[in-house]
Amino acid sequence: MPGRSEKYTVVLLAGGNRRFSFREFLRQLEDFFYYHELYFKIGFKALKRFRKKSGGTPVVKHLFEFPLGALQDCDRIGRIIIVGPKKEILDKAGTRLFSDYPKAELIDQGGSFGENVMRGYRAAGKRHVLFAACDTPYVTSEAYCEFLDICESDGLKKDEYGAVVGRNRLGPYEGVLRRPYLKILPKGILPADYFKISEYTFRKGREGIRLANMALLDLQGFTTETVDTVYRLRKPVSKSVRQRIKKIVGRKMFRQYHRGITSERIMQIFHDFIRDMLGIDKSFQMVGLSSAAVTFDVDSRYDEKRLQELDLPDE
Repeated sequence: MPGRSEKYTVVLLAGGNRRFSFREFLRQLEDFFYYHELYFKIGFKALKRFRKKSGGTPVVKHLFEFPLGALQDCDRIGRIIIVGPKKEILDKAGTRLFSDYPKAELIDQGGSFGENVMRGYRAAGKRHVLFAACDTPYVTSEAYCEFLDICESDGLKKDEYGAVVGRNRLGPYEGVLRRPYLKILPKGILPADYFKISEYTFRKGREGIRLANMALLDLQGFTTETVDTVYRLRKPVSKSVRQRIKKIVGRKMFRQYHRGITSERIMQIFHDFIRDMLGIDKSFQMVGLSSAAVTFDVDSRYDEKRLQELDLPDE
């Protein structure tokens, strides 16, 4: 386990699609009818210019530079490996990228999300590697440090740690973006008292959580194909995704979910899925964070407009 003197390595996923994909277009249509939003799926989202208010003053940067800056300022982090379109990033940011963000390194993206993840993991050369998304302009260095601190408080006993934010932590920002909640019984989330005070409990004692765009992962034994398979299952609000999940885990799990399912049980389902697919045992843990801003990812023009209206205080 890294001590305070040993720094973590981060993989900042900044890849994008160079060309049109009919399969991706069909998935976007499905998303559109659920979210009523048009998504940034063609082109390099990481390189889109984003205007963010900071203390009332607008700051304009490439989208990926906001989380990159937060990672640069986190004293727990020693290396930042950016995986994305190398030529295009250098054309847009130039050598300024490495002078402004001295922890940064850049490697070229592959042909899929899974390939980008595995390229970054192999380049990191460590067991546990922090993965971060490029499209969270309001994430702070404190949020990354909080996540790592909680994982370390668990002794890094689990292989995979995923960050979530409870509905109880969103407060006035709950309605900023149209995002569904995963409704769970809170047993098993770290820290143990994360839902001790909650005014937003759903029926049957369930709490709402949203996924945050960071995870501390041990991908030893994983393959590109495994990561791509898991990535394609990330949106159960999609009917086609639900159908694929039902084939994998059976309809019983969905009935359990509606009756009330704990985070521990969900993590066990992930364990069984990876074991059946790869023949390896991987343990999973949900980590609750205090910052609402880690869930503010820019996926659409609607998101862009709503987030650019915000002026969040520094945390």
